[in-house]
Amino acid sequence: MEQLRPNIINVTRFSRRPGTVADTMKGQVPGWVSKERSRELTRSRFRISSEINASKVGRTYSVLIDEKGKGCSVMARTDDYLPVVIKGDHQLWQRVSVRITGHASTHLFGAMVPGMEN
Repeated sequence: MEQLRPNIINVTRFSRRPGTVADTMKGQVPGWVSKERSRELTRSRFRISSEINASKVGRTYSVLIDEKGKGCSVMARTDDYLPVVIKGDHQLWQRVSVRITGHASTHLFGAMVPGMEN
């Protein structure tokens, strides 16, 4: 994972299902080991995502506003589907330019760039 540095991963722990071949296989990993491995992957994922998102701060992107956010904000997506939170009550389904002003591990924060509507 450190070499590939994915921005998003799906961490799902194995769970035994009665009646399946996997339920009776030898060498089962104890639940606590599986849980700790899952936690470790999740921590790595959030750290890597935060580093990737931090590298976007200061850049300008064309985004599509595709949903209303919490409070007075909207969610937009870059062309590579990165989520960007923009303050304000903006019209859905419009393409605008935003400058990335901040980041979290799961999304970016952006401000509309005046005069650069797409």
